[in-house]
Amino acid sequence: MKPIDLQHYKKILFLGDSITYLAHYVNYMDTYLTTHFNESKPMLINLGLSSETASGLSEDHHPFLRPCIFQRLEPTLEKIQPDLVIACYGMNDGIYHPPSDERLDAYQKGMRQLAKIVEQKGCDLVCLTPPPFDAQMIDPTCLQDAYGDDYGFMKPYEGYDQVLQDYGKWLMSEPLGLGTIDIYSDVAAYIDAKRLEDPHYVSGDGIHVCSMGHFLFTKALLKQLFNISLQRVPEYVEYPEQNVLYKLIEYKNHLISDTLLEDIGHGNEALVLQSVGIENLQSKVEAVQIQINELLLQEQPCEAIETITFKGYKGYQFYSKGRECILIEPKVPTKMRHWVWRAEFFDAFSYADMALLEAGWHLAYCNLSDMYGNPQSVELMHDFYTKVVKDFNLNSQVDLFGFSRGGLYAMHYANVYPETLRSVYLDAPVLDLCSWPGGLGKGIGSSLDWQQALWQYALDEKDAKTYFKSKALEAMNDLVSTQIPIILVAGDADEVVPYEENGEVLVHLCKAQEKDITVIVKPHIGHHPHSLEDPSPIVTFIQSI
Repeated sequence: MKPIDLQHYKKILFLGDSITYLAHYVNYMDTYLTTHFNESKPMLINLGLSSETASGLSEDHHPFLRPCIFQRLEPTLEKIQPDLVIACYGMNDGIYHPPSDERLDAYQKGMRQLAKIVEQKGCDLVCLTPPPFDAQMIDPTCLQDAYGDDYGFMKPYEGYDQVLQDYGKWLMSEPLGLGTIDIYSDVAAYIDAKRLEDPHYVSGDGIHVCSMGHFLFTKALLKQLFNISLQRVPEYVEYPEQNVLYKLIEYKNHLISDTLLEDIGHGNEALVLQSVGIENLQSKVEAVQIQINELLLQEQPCEAIETITFKGYKGYQFYSKGRECILIEPKVPTKMRHWVWRAEFFDAFSYADMALLEAGWHLAYCNLSDMYGNPQSVELMHDFYTKVVKDFNLNSQVDLFGFSRGGLYAMHYANVYPETLRSVYLDAPVLDLCSWPGGLGKGIGSSLDWQQALWQYALDEKDAKTYFKSKALEAMNDLVSTQIPIILVAGDADEVVPYEENGEVLVHLCKAQEKDITVIVKPHIGHHPHSLEDPSPIVTFIQSI
């Protein structure tokens, strides 16, 4: 799905079952947005409901008839008036039974009906796949095989996770609303990785994932909705009780959820709500919001800098426009306070980076992954550049490294802000999106990355080839016309990002326009390994400028 500008929506409504009602992933997202975009962020309203389904099904032995979203959907939409609805259903919809065409059909009809009603109300919709069901977390005496006779959440089918995978695959293929975000895959992969370290790893209770699982939901939402990639785990995820801002946001959101659920109505007979009364809600929320705003003013968490150690060097972690950043200090900086900026893949094949760090260069990185050097990423890069030059007193000209797809970032940034660059080092660079990820030449391409690139540039398939091909040639010509010194390293057997479709095109343009470019072509080498194990030619080039 296409990323959305953060300010596009004013109010986002979350619907779902108890996984959503627990609110962890909503609160993590709200805390992140409040920290970095408090003045422009949308309002998040969580009205998930325990036990709820979209299918309308309920197992025979459930303590009460499961509520169905359609009992409350229309009055909820009328009351909240959201711009965007995010819906996460599926865990309860198969009612913990083995696979069944009848139950799958009920789920599909329910989700289609949900999408239809949301659209009729003038709202956008984003669906989330169901998260994993972890049978290892269920008491083995409660699990049933395919021949059981009284399945339910207390006695689930041991292979129920496959049911959820089937629901998720259908959702991903069905054109509902703006699209579906896959929250299953990352959580399942995380659990598998933790189980390799510890076979007894506790992922939750089998139905409800742990806090880290919820944070993975948040990461997927921020990335797919707003083009924000996160790698670090915030303090409020690991130690929520110690984070005052998180606790205030959690409390505020709980007030809103319980009071609105009570006011609108719901079908969960067992749910005990802590409503403050709809007539008191606004004043209560405003009082908490005042505390939040005062805390933000006092602590300014968006400006927080964390000291780290990186391979024996002192470094800093911080944020620029909500994006994760790293700066590593040399033991003895050069007099000119030079610095290297990795556009992508920090610390990958970092032979030249480390040699320059040892020689007195700072190392810097801003996480703008999977934006493919689009115009938004270029402006975010310049925000980062401006911040580090000012806050860390670095040289106003930087040596920019563009490895692989990082070549797109380096090239487009150089063309917009050439005065900020001391040199550009391109390594097996992507310079033409038709070559990679498009795979429209000799390269193998990547269909997933191609689709993401189309979204990032807001293009349809039919327009992309012409646009990207002309844009690549224009951008390379623009780079050649700058005064920036360029060094290019690539393998001549690269089947992923073919040299003749990318770096070699730039080399020919440089020769045609009589621009100097230092070129190192590695014979019989593919896309990996990047750089040179002995980086002295690269280091010498940069130091000689």
